[in-house]
Amino acid sequence: MTVPAVVLAAALGQYPPTPEQTAVIEAPLAPALVVAGAGSGKTETMSGRVVWLVANRLVRRDEVLGLTFTRKAAGELADRIQRRLARLAEFDARGLLLGERPAGRRLSLLGFAVRLRHHARLPRRERLRAEPR
Repeated sequence: MTVPAVVLAAALGQYPPTPEQTAVIEAPLAPALVVAGAGSGKTETMSGRVVWLVANRLVRRDEVLGLTFTRKAAGELADRIQRRLARLAEFDARGLLLGERPAGRRLSLLGFAVRLRHHARLPRRERLRAEPR
């Protein structure tokens, strides 16, 4: 079982990825080339991909190589990934990530989301009610 990119983004306090970004973030573990124009969210998507792969234990932090065209983009990418992986490490230290639980059970996605919300002190989502017209 994997944690969806939208759940991970919410847990880390990020905007949810677009459907196109989600497709890239959650793509199978294989070499890929993503071509996108200026301002399309390439750095955000690359950051999300790395964090998603690490969070789902598909790769280790030290197994990732990100390539950019400029030093500025490389710095931004490194900063975003480092900040999110640091936050992810806090969740991991509290036993909130996927993997074996002390009782030998895997945490369900719902259990993961509930525990993540609790430990990250995220507010509960209230049900939206349609206003009478």
